[in-house]
Amino acid sequence: MKTRNLIFCICLAAGISRGDPVISMPNFQEVCQILGTNLPNINGDELDHAAVQGLVHELGPRVSLVEADAGSSSTAPLAEARVFDDSFAYFRVAAVSANLPDAFRA
Repeated sequence: MKTRNLIFCICLAAGISRGDPVISMPNFQEVCQILGTNLPNINGDELDHAAVQGLVHELGPRVSLVEADAGSSSTAPLAEARVFDDSFAYFRVAAVSANLPDAFRA
């Protein structure tokens, strides 16, 4: 119950501050440190998970989280590469992985 009340107060404060542009938002790291210190029965992983969920929810359709496929490392990093008029290059990235820089060199 205390956790729910704390989260409600934080959300309420965030909602109120949106209407008044003069009030500045507190530092994110500071808030996480305060919550981690004062919120009982929560560990760092749970706090990080909640923060990520809140960010993804707040940023809405502009961001999303997807799980990596088990076979994603074997996927070619570049789906397509073309050169137009011997001057302009077009690259379509299929997967961002450790071997992406090598695909540009090939």
